[in-house]
Amino acid sequence: FQAWDISRGSPAITIAIVDNGTDYRHPDLLGNIWINEVEKNGVPGVDDDANGYVDDIHGWDFGESDNDPGIGTDPSVLAVHGTHTAGIAAAVTDNITGIAGVGWNCKVMPIKVSTDDDALRTPYGFEGIVYAADNGANIISCSWGHGGEFSQYEQDIIQYAANKGCLIVAAAGNINLELDFYPAGYVHVIAVAAVDENDVKTSYSTFSQFIDIAAPGGDQPVGKPGIFSLFPMERGGYG
Repeated sequence: FQAWDISRGSPAITIAIVDNGTDYRHPDLLGNIWINEVEKNGVPGVDDDANGYVDDIHGWDFGESDNDPGIGTDPSVLAVHGTHTAGIAAAVTDNITGIAGVGWNCKVMPIKVSTDDDALRTPYGFEGIVYAADNGANIISCSWGHGGEFSQYEQDIIQYAANKGCLIVAAAGNINLELDFYPAGYVHVIAVAAVDENDVKTSYSTFSQFIDIAAPGGDQPVGKPGIFSLFPMERGGYG
């Protein structure tokens, strides 16, 4: 509440949710969804803004190479993730509906970087970061990653987005090991670990010297289900 006395977000700030799909038609999110006005007011089937993506009115789906960055045709349990993180970031607030987002008035740019049949993997995550940077995102949220080796290609993409003025925020990982996790471990990325309601590291959160901040994430025991946020409407809308 003290933070909201300082700032409740601004429609001038766009948060790219680079994830496994976002239910951008959700009634508690719809009012804050980013709109590519050039494409919305352009000719259907034409790349009106010449950004390489046709009719990307609300973002892009890299998994299926189309202009629908929603949850796809198979809304499995895993496919709630992008919608859930989008709600935490910027669900519409003071609308007598559902939840409050952290940035009440910020815009959400949905970018789907997984395939419909494998929502757990995000093989197009770095392509999604480039799209976000090229299309005006101010903040790029990446709640995914890998514990593999450093990649100069991936670091170069992060540098590209940072050079455009983007603030990149990434999850530290849910492996409960001390290891480097990417993209959180790259230079110019804010790495976020998870703590429980007592401000103690959760049982699952990865930890390492690359961690920058920690945020509430909930933990697994009964009675500590995590953060209440949006689910796709096909899965009840909230959870």
